This record gives sequence, C-alpha cells and structure tokens, in this order.
Amino acid sequence: MSAAQVVSIDGFHRRQRELANLGLLDRKGTPETYDVAMLTEKMKEIRFSRGRASRAPGYSREIHDVVDDVVMISSEVEIVILEGNYLLVNDDSWRGVYELLDEVWYLEVDRDVVRQRLIDRHLRGGRTEEQAIWKTDFVDLKNYELIEQAKYRADFIIASEQGVDVAYSNRVSQNDDCQDIA
Repeated sequence: MSAAQVVSIDGFHRRQRELANLGLLDRKGTPETYDVAMLTEKMKEIRFSRGRASRAPGYSREIHDVVDDVVMISSEVEIVILEGNYLLVNDDSWRGVYELLDEVWYLEVDRDVVRQRLIDRHLRGGRTEEQAIWKTDFVDLKNYELIEQAKYRADFIIASEQGVDVAYSNRVSQNDDCQDIA
C-alpha cells in the first residue's frame, strides 16, 4: 500500500521576527519571504532518503508563524506532494526546488475568484476590510501574476471551463490530452 504526505511551502516562510528585521513583514507571502535554501535542503533530504522518516515545518494561521517539525513524513510514504505557489518560478532560488520534483501541477483559478478568496481569508485572519483589500491588491495579486506567468513550466494544468474541471497535459497540445475530471 502506498502512502502519500502533503508538505506545504508555507512551513518554509521566514519567521515573523526575521521578516520584521528585514522590513518584509508587510510583504509576507512573496517569494523573497521564504527560506528557499531550507526548503531545497528538506526536499533533497526527503527525496534521497526514501524509506526513512522525516519531519518538516508547518505554518500556523493562529500564530501567523512557522512551527518546527509539525509535519511527519513516515518511512512508509512513497509520494510527497509539495504544495505551494512558487514551485514554477524560474529564478535562481526556486529553480533548485523545481528540479527536485517529478511533476508540477498548476491549478488555474479565475483572478476575481482568487481575489475574493484572499480578501475573505485576510478578514478571517483578523485584518480590517481596508487592510485585507490592500494586502490582496498590492501583494497577493502581484504574486498571482508572477505565478500565472510561470504556468507554462507545469506538467499538468487543472482548469475550470464552463463549470467543468478539466485536466490537461502541458507537455503536448492541450486538445490532444484533455480529460474531464468532474
């Protein structure tokens, strides 16, 4: 029986204290606010130590900070799903993570839907409406655009077309390898 484990890149945010010291706290969630070197090393450890247990950091939305070793990857895990926004970004720091992945899937979501979801999440997290809109429009949606520009590097793209979820391979013509996954 194969086992899978999700690891989120959110556990590799730089800590609140460090972001404050660097003047990046208001930009939290942008590519430069992650410890990509630590993420790369952890993914190497996981990938090249199959059959051995490992732990990864997680992120708490309650304390808005990283929690060490909260994600347990048992020795029986055969598939690790790395979840996060910047896995397709083609720059020197993120490229090392990308090269460790067997496949990268891109979930395509309409910009307006993303915007509303982000505003709602920021409101649930305690921001005022004005703060939530500012964070969404001036930080989060810039990230959305960066990620969208990199989707050409994805192996598969999952999109919603006329209310039906469709997955297609980005390796060949979109029309040749289209599957309805509803």
